[in-house]
Amino acid sequence: MSAQSPLSAAEAALAEGEAHRRAGHLAEAAAAFDAAVAGLNARTVPGRRAHALSRRARVARDEGDLSAALAFHSEAVALARSDGPTGQRAHLLRHQGDILSEAGRHAEAAPVYAEAMALYRADSATDPLDLANAVRSQAVHAEAMGIRSEARALWTEAAERYAALTVVIETLSGQPGNPGVVEARARLAALADPPATA
Repeated sequence: MSAQSPLSAAEAALAEGEAHRRAGHLAEAAAAFDAAVAGLNARTVPGRRAHALSRRARVARDEGDLSAALAFHSEAVALARSDGPTGQRAHLLRHQGDILSEAGRHAEAAPVYAEAMALYRADSATDPLDLANAVRSQAVHAEAMGIRSEARALWTEAAERYAALTVVIETLSGQPGNPGVVEARARLAALADPPATA
């Protein structure tokens, strides 16, 4: 019986990491994603290595380690910028913006979100759900920055984009309803009220 190639072993580790993460076994998921990253060469398969790094960053976020998440994601973004398709770059940038925003580093997140949105909007092959999620991320960020008019415009766009994807969302989740629309409408209702004064 022949030994598994390093690439095959890395892909198997990626699948194992996803299974562990879905099951809530974060330590095992981290170890599997670390193995995948180690087995994927940045020169020969930069896109797959960037994907593995982004999955490892997701586990770090799940664990509340935003510093590690940002380090993994920054490496993934650098790889995607050098040799990744537009969709992958946009997706990775969006998540990097999310990590920065979660860490309270909103000023740093702003240009990252702007770059991601420019890529998403310029690419005719952009997945509509990815774009809706990106608009949502930017709306959350605008709200966190206190830019209410921009947040309202983005939540309105997010609601429209999610509404157009109700069948897709219900199929993916296996549940009736559209949580993206529900969230966007709730945020818009909250933004309609004037901000509380001290």
